[in-house]
Amino acid sequence: MRSSAATLGEPEASYAGLRSDEGSYEAPTVAAMWSPRPVPRAREEWAKIARRLEELRHLENCWDGEGASAPAMKALGVTLALLQEIESGGAIPPTAMAPTVVGGVLLEWRMADTYLEVEISDRGAMEWMKKNPDGSVDMW
Repeated sequence: MRSSAATLGEPEASYAGLRSDEGSYEAPTVAAMWSPRPVPRAREEWAKIARRLEELRHLENCWDGEGASAPAMKALGVTLALLQEIESGGAIPPTAMAPTVVGGVLLEWRMADTYLEVEISDRGAMEWMKKNPDGSVDMW
């Protein structure tokens, strides 16, 4: 991590070999969608996201008691790379991060009248969805 906050840190050995260009980055980044702006307590928020990512890394299969798959290493690695890119670009941190039941990771940004999410599959592919203030939805 090369940001001034350095909250997400460098990838651990378990993420070794994953480069940010291995994800499917066809979609614009969050930094490109929302201009960077000062966020009160941004360092604290990024630190929370880093802790949450570490929690997800330690989940095991059947984490929900219903047979859900643990987040796949590929999904975790792509999530880490995306978060590092977003943080270094000065954008706001996600407001929520959760595992999916099929081994992926879901990131959400909830802001006033706009909602953005990216689902990172167990294979590292990203699907983006944005609900605009006018109620329209963009997906890519």
